[in-house]
Amino acid sequence: MRGNRKRVRGFTLTELMVVLSVIGIVAVATAPTVIRAWKRPALEREANDLASTMRLCRQKAVWRRIPYRLTIDPARRCYWTERQDTTGTWVLDPVDSVRVDGTVQFSVRAGGSGSNNDILFLGRGSVDRNDAPATVEFWDAREETLSVQLIRTGRVRMSRRG
Repeated sequence: MRGNRKRVRGFTLTELMVVLSVIGIVAVATAPTVIRAWKRPALEREANDLASTMRLCRQKAVWRRIPYRLTIDPARRCYWTERQDTTGTWVLDPVDSVRVDGTVQFSVRAGGSGSNNDILFLGRGSVDRNDAPATVEFWDAREETLSVQLIRTGRVRMSRRG
């Protein structure tokens, strides 16, 4: 009976050490890429959120046929949208503002001026001529930059630098 048994074979200690060494080398080589991939979503998320807010603001202006205003405040690290009611008063719509992630910096330039932080969407969906074109740049500690551009017709485009 003893002669009919198959011999159970395993890995030697040397084989295990070689495999673990290869895994370690691959982990060290890919670590910078993985770290960059983990940090990138905050930058992309903030730029995508603003681009979506711009599109939604334009859609609401067209749908309700009333002006909407997007105010971007880099000093307070937030932005919000307002609609003009029948009395001409600006009312928050929605009632809360959007806060930008603390790891991401941003600046706004609307209508060729760095001091203009308001973008007015007219009832027909275009952007007021004093506010277009508008560019909002987001950047992080690694100097990667995402730009959100808004042109007079209300179209939004994103581009990457860095």
